[in-house]
Amino acid sequence: MEALPLSQEAVKLYAPYNPTECLDFVVALEFSTSLAFLGDCLWGQDRVEEALPHVEEALTISHQLALTHTSEARPALVHSLGTKGDLLSEIGRHDEACEVETEAIAIYQQLVLNDPSTFEPRLSRSLHSHALYLDKIGRTAEVLGHCQEVVDIQRRLVDNNPRKCNLDLAISLKSLACYLIGCSRIAKAIPFLCEATVIYWQLATNDPSTSEPGLSRSLHGHSFYLDQIGRMAEAVEYCQEAATAIFQQLVTNDPSTFEPGLSSSLHNHALYLDKIRRMAEAVKYYLAYSLHNIAHYLTGCGRVAEAIPFSCEAIAIYRQLVTNDPSTSEPRFSNSLHNHAIYLQSDGRTAKAVEYYQEAVDIQHRFVNNDPGKYKYNPDLANFLCSLTRCLNGCSWVAKAIPFLCKAVAVYRQLATNDPSTFEPGLSRSLHNHAIYLQNVGKTAEVVEYCQEAVDIQC
Repeated sequence: MEALPLSQEAVKLYAPYNPTECLDFVVALEFSTSLAFLGDCLWGQDRVEEALPHVEEALTISHQLALTHTSEARPALVHSLGTKGDLLSEIGRHDEACEVETEAIAIYQQLVLNDPSTFEPRLSRSLHSHALYLDKIGRTAEVLGHCQEVVDIQRRLVDNNPRKCNLDLAISLKSLACYLIGCSRIAKAIPFLCEATVIYWQLATNDPSTSEPGLSRSLHGHSFYLDQIGRMAEAVEYCQEAATAIFQQLVTNDPSTFEPGLSSSLHNHALYLDKIRRMAEAVKYYLAYSLHNIAHYLTGCGRVAEAIPFSCEAIAIYRQLVTNDPSTSEPRFSNSLHNHAIYLQSDGRTAKAVEYYQEAVDIQHRFVNNDPGKYKYNPDLANFLCSLTRCLNGCSWVAKAIPFLCKAVAVYRQLATNDPSTFEPGLSRSLHNHAIYLQNVGKTAEVVEYCQEAVDIQC
């Protein structure tokens, strides 16, 4: 706020000297610089429309001065060009912003030849801004080249000053990776994400409070995209580290400090929670989700026994969350119970799996009872019931399985009425299994009816 009146006063003092007629280059350059600074101050207060005329006037003077004093005037000229590009983009004039930034880049590329240490960081920022403007007007094919050039510059800057420039390199690597992912080139993005993650680890070691949020986001994103291209074994490691990083933030007593970085790394649903009042709940929700993912990735790698402890921990957290907010957390809780039962069954602990299947089914029943309009047609209930019956049958508890399979058949009948192509196969399988279970307990008279219906569906 204090800078604005000072810059306004400076402009008033210089205004009587018409720069087009002023023979003193220094005075004209100072006037141009004052106008540009006034524009910066106004922009800093979101007064974009007021800032733009001052910056344009500064540009007019700088362009004129550059004709006779090229080397002295170009730094002021290129600064004003960058500011004008930002202002134009701010008010939606992205095409014009692109043109202005193109001119700025050309000048920076000349300035870098004589003074790289001063102007390479500015060239990097200008290229980054240009990439953003190009993206906004749909010229995405040109964006990747700019992002790659920014990364190349940041690498050189890190070589000269690693302590100062590492964070900028990490950010530019993530930006390049994001654009590659946006072009469906996930496999090419992974090495850049990996490099960014390594840098965030180094930064977090020296300054956890500042760098851990970025590290957490990087780890979570990295694990997600590794999973997308089938590299689940690596996704396990990164997902586990993401959960740990977030949990370390949870145990601090100052969640508001981490809100900006933390909120963007939480799972989409957690973002909808109140940012401060329920920050702990949001973090727990994300932690449970991350643990659930770890179990999923481990199982995908054939490491079921290792998956079970992570799945157990996810369930324990969901139990706590359900107490405070059942409508939000119970669907995830139910799915976690069902998956945990699958892991136990795969590990040969069939009797123990029955308990978790039963609890998952009970929750799905509760959904139907509490909101029959919403859950009248519930595929999860049908699926969970079938899982429970198969597990009971695996324990040789066929008689106990039959009532649950009856219920599954009834639910599948409702589902198949509305969407036969999707749910008739499930109905047919349930009828077939029901017939087998009835035969196993000696109820042969009822078997024919269910077998016939299953055959009719298949035909």
